[in-house]
Amino acid sequence: MSQGGGPPAAATDPPPPDPTGSVPMTRPGLDTPDDLQARLIISESPKSLLLGIGSGWLIVAALVHGNTSPEFLMRAGAWGGLLTVVLLRGIWLATRCGPTASAALRRRTLSRLQVNGVFSALAWGLSSSVMLPAGDLQHEAILILGIPLITMGGAMGRAVHAPIIAWLVLLTSAVFAIGLMTTPGATYRFLGVGYLFFGTVVTLFTRAQANAVRRERELNLEIEKLLRTAEQEQRKAQQLFERAEEARAQAESAREMEARAHAAKTRFLAAASHDLRQPMHSISLLLGVLQSRLQAPEQLALADKIQSSVATMESLFGNLLDISKLDAGAVQARLDDVPLAWLLHRVEQTWAPQAADKGLRLRVRPCRAVVRADAALLERMVGNLVANAIRYTQRGGVLVGCRPRGDRLALEVWDSGPGIEPRHLDAIFEEFFRIEAPGSRAEKGLGLGLSIVQRCAQLSGQQLGVASRVGRGSMFRLVMPRAAGMQSLPAAFAGPVAAASAAAALRGRFIVVVDDEALNAQALVDALQACEAHVVAAASCDEALSSLQAHLRVPDLIVTDYQLEDGRDGLEVVQRLREHYDEAIAALVVTANTDARLAPLAAGLQAGLLHKPIGLQRLLAAMASALSSPG
Repeated sequence: MSQGGGPPAAATDPPPPDPTGSVPMTRPGLDTPDDLQARLIISESPKSLLLGIGSGWLIVAALVHGNTSPEFLMRAGAWGGLLTVVLLRGIWLATRCGPTASAALRRRTLSRLQVNGVFSALAWGLSSSVMLPAGDLQHEAILILGIPLITMGGAMGRAVHAPIIAWLVLLTSAVFAIGLMTTPGATYRFLGVGYLFFGTVVTLFTRAQANAVRRERELNLEIEKLLRTAEQEQRKAQQLFERAEEARAQAESAREMEARAHAAKTRFLAAASHDLRQPMHSISLLLGVLQSRLQAPEQLALADKIQSSVATMESLFGNLLDISKLDAGAVQARLDDVPLAWLLHRVEQTWAPQAADKGLRLRVRPCRAVVRADAALLERMVGNLVANAIRYTQRGGVLVGCRPRGDRLALEVWDSGPGIEPRHLDAIFEEFFRIEAPGSRAEKGLGLGLSIVQRCAQLSGQQLGVASRVGRGSMFRLVMPRAAGMQSLPAAFAGPVAAASAAAALRGRFIVVVDDEALNAQALVDALQACEAHVVAAASCDEALSSLQAHLRVPDLIVTDYQLEDGRDGLEVVQRLREHYDEAIAALVVTANTDARLAPLAAGLQAGLLHKPIGLQRLLAAMASALSSPG
C-alpha cells in the first residue's frame, strides 16, 4: 500500500526501488532522513498508485465474471470508482511536486499523501463489505486472497519509505475483517478473525522493517557527509600525493626488510644448533680433561661443582634454543624408522650418572621394537621426561620402559617423586610453569622441558599423556606407531660400558680424531692420551690420510665431527678411511646438527651418532662401547 493511498505491490508489481538508489546520495540538500524519505515517496507514488488502480479493477472484473446480477454490478462498480478517485487524487498530489520543488513543498505534499493514504486504506478494506457475498466461493476467494496479498506486498515494498504504511495496513486489515465477520456465514467470521491476526503480524513486521531501513538511511546520509568532506580535502590530498608515494615506498621497503629479517631468524635458528652448541661441547671436553688431571680432593670437588653448573647451563640453553626454534616454525618432523634399543641405550648412557649423583637408580628396560618417529625429536622428548623425573625425585628411582598397544607402542617414564596435584596436570605443559620440587632449589630450570615435549609430540603426531598420584609419583607416556624393520641394535651401540672401565678399554687402542675445531680436537687427544691410547688428530680427511701414512697399524676407531670445512662431513671421513684400509673400522660421528636424516645415514654405515654437547666421560664410554662391539 503506497503512502499516497495506492495499493501495496502485488505479485505483478515490480520490485521496490532501493532506498538509496533512486536518488543520488551526493545530491545537494539531502540533510536529513526525512528529506530523503519525502523525495522517495513522492517520486515513486504515481507508478504505485497506477498499479493500485489496475489491481483494483482486475479484482472487480474477476468477481463480475462470477456474478453478473445488476445489483452486484452496481456494488462492484461503485467500489472500483471510489478506489479510482482516491488513487487518482494521490497521483495528482504527487505529480504537482516536481523534482525541483522546495523542501517545504515536499513536506506539505507528503502530509497530504498520508491523509489520502487513510482514505485509500479504507477503500481497500471496504471491499469485503461492498462485494461480499459475490455469488460463489470460487470467485469470492479471489477477493479474500487478493486483498491480503496486495496488502502484504505493499507493506513489504513501501514501508521502507514510509513508516505510516504499517498503520495503514492495520486499518485496511481491520475494516476488511469487519466486513468478513458481518457477512452471513460461520466461514466468513472465521476468515475475518484470521485476517485480523494476519494484519497484526504484517503490521509488526513492516514497523520493524521500516525502523531498520531508517537506521540504514541515516548511516548512508552520514557516509554522504563524510564523502563531501573527502571531496573538499581532495585538493589537499593531491598536494600530498608525492609524500604518500614516498611513504608507500618506505612501507614496501619495511615489509621487505621484515621478510628478510624473518628469513634470517629462521636461518639463524637452524644454524644455532651447531654454532652455539659448539662452545658448550668444548667446555664439557676441557672440563673432563681438567678433572682427569686433578688430584687434590678439594680441587676435584670444585671441578664437580663446575661440571654440575655446566650440565645445568647445557640444559637451560638447549631448552631455550628448542622453544625458540619451535616458535619460529624452524623445526619440521621427518619421520623415519627409529630403533628404540638405540634410543634407550643413549638415555641410559646420558642420564644414569646424573641419577646416581642424586642417589637414585635409573632403570631402562630393553626394547627391540622399531617405531615411526623423528629420531632427534624423540630423543629430545624422552630426555626431557627423564631429566624432569630425576629433578623432582628425591628417593627411589626412575624407570623407562615400553608397552605394546596393538599396532602402536607406548614409551613410559615412571618416577617415585612427590606426584602432581590434579589441578596442575594441564598447567605443567605451559611455558615457564614450575612446581617447586622439595630439595631441588639448586637445580631450578626455566619450566620449558614439558612444554617442549608437548610441542614436539604434536609436531610428530604422537600422543602425550600423564598420570600421577600425590605422594606416590608420576608417569608420562608417549604413544607412537610401530614400524617394521631394523629389529637389531646397530653394532656401534651393542651395549653400555661403565665410565670406570672406559679408560681400560681404550688403553693401547689406535684412534683417529678428525675435527676442524682445534680446541675440541686437542681436548679429546689429551683425554685419550691420558687413557694411554695412540691418537692421530687431523682437521680433515685428507690430512688424516696423510698423517696415517707414517703408521703401519690399522686404526681401531674413527671419531669425527660431522660438519667439517669446505662442505665435507664426518660420514664421508668414515667411508674414505674404511675404503683406504678395506676394513670396517668402528666409527663414531659427533654432531650438533639435529637433522633427523642423520640417524639412519649413520646407522647405514654401522657408525654411532652422538649429539653435542656431550661430556667427556660420556664420549669416552661411547668410544669404549664402539670398540667392544663386534665388527
